[in-house]
Amino acid sequence: MHARSWHFMASGGIGGGIGFALMEFSNGVIPAGDTRWLDVLAMAGYFAGFGLAVGAALGMTEGFVRKQAKMLRYGIVVGAVLGLAGGFIGGGLGQVIYGLVPGKNKVGSPSDIAIALDSSTSMGGWLFFGNDPRGKRKTASIKLVEKLTNQDRVAVIDFDHEAKTLLPLTRINSSQARKKAYAAINRVDSSGGTNLALGLSEAIAALSIKNPDLPNWEKRMRHIIFLTDGEGYFEPELAVRARAQGMIVHVIGLGNALSEGLLRSIAYTPDHYYPVKNADDLIETFQRILTRNINMISRDEEVAETEGPIAGIFRYLMRIISWLIVGLAIGMGQGVRENTKEDLRACSLGGLIGGAAGGALFDPLSSILTFSGGLIGRALGGIVVGASIGGSMRMVQKKLVMDSGREPTTFLKILPRSSGLVITDIEAGSDGYHNSVAASTGQNDVEVETELKRNTLLPQRPEPNGRRKPLSFFRSRYHDPSEAMRQAFQSGHYEIEDIADFFESSPEFVIQVLQT
Repeated sequence: MHARSWHFMASGGIGGGIGFALMEFSNGVIPAGDTRWLDVLAMAGYFAGFGLAVGAALGMTEGFVRKQAKMLRYGIVVGAVLGLAGGFIGGGLGQVIYGLVPGKNKVGSPSDIAIALDSSTSMGGWLFFGNDPRGKRKTASIKLVEKLTNQDRVAVIDFDHEAKTLLPLTRINSSQARKKAYAAINRVDSSGGTNLALGLSEAIAALSIKNPDLPNWEKRMRHIIFLTDGEGYFEPELAVRARAQGMIVHVIGLGNALSEGLLRSIAYTPDHYYPVKNADDLIETFQRILTRNINMISRDEEVAETEGPIAGIFRYLMRIISWLIVGLAIGMGQGVRENTKEDLRACSLGGLIGGAAGGALFDPLSSILTFSGGLIGRALGGIVVGASIGGSMRMVQKKLVMDSGREPTTFLKILPRSSGLVITDIEAGSDGYHNSVAASTGQNDVEVETELKRNTLLPQRPEPNGRRKPLSFFRSRYHDPSEAMRQAFQSGHYEIEDIADFFESSPEFVIQVLQT
């Protein structure tokens, strides 16, 4: 039985689901980078797990369907290795492209910022079912600190049923100071209850520290970024106190179980409240707060424009391109595994198409299915991307290679052709070979040996008819290897030795098949 497109869709979907789990795991162990290139490396590692799982699943499909153990093992190993490399390269390139979002200059005055992050148990959840199990709030905070100038100061507050200042108000005027801020942010955990009052009170205290040595310190803008995912005890006079002291409170409500009325009352104005359903959107939300309200210049004087429908469409297209590159890389790996130039082109094109199609659906699925911190939506998106890559890769491969009527050419001589890994029970000299002949002729082993010795005359090859079709065409068209051999010989395009080499048999057995 030859593997069909739906086989590859199924295996690609399974691989996509496993790959999603590996992506989520890697996101939890790979810390957020503090430079653009570390971001590229982190994203490359993020997609490497997806490529490994999908590559291995697609690589084993042919061997699994045909029940060929050698082909299955070879497909798993080569598919996993090349898929891992493809996912790593594709994810890294995708991040590079995504980082090319055009920016604009933004000029303002130095500011003091207190970042207060909810660290209650509901953030991490159980088995990634929290509102922010992958720590996107920490990544978004680090991204914001990256864009602070040497004149800005930042404090980091962790709050749950209690509150603590992980980083007192610190001027970000050196690489050591920035790394200190990143380390403090990464110490935010996910345990305990939620006390909003303690969190805001701690942030107000952090910004109230006077510093006469800093020029015009009393005129500096003071901002609190207050992020929480639920309800909790709160004292309304704290919001009044923050306004009275000139502190602008930006409230981010993450998830679905929110007391929006309460959170809006904490914010400086209703416009300073930002509801966010999916933790993946936190980076853009922090960026919007930076560009719209804090009004400061970034370290490189370039802050990405994150507002407006055009910018949203552009970012969506950039994410599709990222998935497209990952699909292309995985497809190339499958083409190398098949080890023909034609398969390499076909699988690459199919992977590219599948990656683009699946990537176009990934964001909508993640946005619609927002419960469990968007986990279900992202998992379904990963399955869809894997199935799209597998199905489209096989359809293009069938159209451009299997049905082309041309014999494929080997790509790398150091690797075997995928077709050469088929182990049948008709190999010369083996018991399986004798049994196969005996089963097809009704003879026992001794009679088979005698019959083969009598076959000294080769059958005359017919005149070539029609367009030359590759031997892989006959193998896929006819499930019975003997019938495939007969049809290949009857086409008039192949010698007995060619057929024997392709089907991993002996010329004597091919003769026997043609005479039965």
